[in-house]
Amino acid sequence: SGFRPSINKVFLGRLSNGEPVYVAVKDLCHVALAGLTGNGKGNLMRLIMAQLCAIGVKVVMLNPHYAPFDDSGNEDWTPFIPKLETHPADCAEYPSIAQYIKHIAVDVLRMRIERKRKGQPVGKPYFVLIDELPAIVGKVKDAPEHIAELLREGRKFGIYLVIASQDFQVKTIGVDGGGVRKCLKTVYYVGGDPATARALLGEGEDGKPVQVPENDLGMGTVMLRCSAVRYPQVAQVPFVDNEALYRLVGPSTLDQLQEDEPETDELSLTLEYEKSQQLKINANAKTVQAPLNSV
Repeated sequence: SGFRPSINKVFLGRLSNGEPVYVAVKDLCHVALAGLTGNGKGNLMRLIMAQLCAIGVKVVMLNPHYAPFDDSGNEDWTPFIPKLETHPADCAEYPSIAQYIKHIAVDVLRMRIERKRKGQPVGKPYFVLIDELPAIVGKVKDAPEHIAELLREGRKFGIYLVIASQDFQVKTIGVDGGGVRKCLKTVYYVGGDPATARALLGEGEDGKPVQVPENDLGMGTVMLRCSAVRYPQVAQVPFVDNEALYRLVGPSTLDQLQEDEPETDELSLTLEYEKSQQLKINANAKTVQAPLNSV
């Protein structure tokens, strides 16, 4: 279509009447991508992530299941790598994820608070993309506390979260529900968990719980609530295929990654992995601030 996102115009989808939905980056705020696995959360992550990277804001991706290419969906994720604050593979292990979440929630947030107190610009919008939230909460003890702090305080200082999870129930996200979930100003729901739909989407224009067409959702059809769509509505989102990603973000680097990766048998990989774990854990505390020191 020739559309190019900007700091004041991020495309979220198209309502059933054909009207496009746009919001400014600051109004995108914290984002929830909720619903059943296989119903399109990954595509929504690509839609948001591609536009943020094209705009040039700061983006960090925390995904313990990260792979540069997803065979199941034929999704190339390598165009994002040069646009991110750090390589997603470097923050895919749980100890690294723990360090990054803590660093952003404590150090980056504090620094931006100090800048604002002095009347200085806080810096570029800073987006932390968190995929596989239940897995992270299950492995990273302090993750719920830090995530809750960023949801409550981050938007005042230009720090925003984009969180993908099958559901956003208290037992899953590990934080008290109501107040924290209200901080999620943009919500995509792709179906599969009516309780999450009720919690995130809220009431319709008639003041009653919104009616969710569960059987119609998934693979491009979503329920959307955002600053431009006050009451949740059904919307259509485009499929972000690899060609669209290359045009908006940049070329694939998959061939280069494959050339740089030597062939190694599974036993050698296992032995090398076990050998490197303690070194990696020790190094994380020393290196995590290096790629994030420009906030």
